[in-house]
Amino acid sequence: MPFATDSQKYVLAAGRIQAQAFRAAMSLQIEALEFLKHRFEMQAKLLDLLAESEELYDAVDSFTAFFQDAAADYTEQANKVVTLGSKIVSEAAQREEAA
Repeated sequence: MPFATDSQKYVLAAGRIQAQAFRAAMSLQIEALEFLKHRFEMQAKLLDLLAESEELYDAVDSFTAFFQDAAADYTEQANKVVTLGSKIVSEAAQREEAA
């Protein structure tokens, strides 16, 4: 019965696609959580620096440095997400070609 063999292939392919989608989603979530952890640590450090500032220019310098670093971090994170997404799609395509 050829339709039984074909249906098994489709079911297995659907399972692989779901597993790949889940793996991709988990990779992106892990990356996002690591980024948020880093940014929250930087926010806590900013609060410490602001609390310790004795002069206004020290507070302004801390605040300015914080936002410059944040802009750089967000830019770098966006690049990581695009690169990771591209890698995930490329690996999925290679797996499907091999199957």
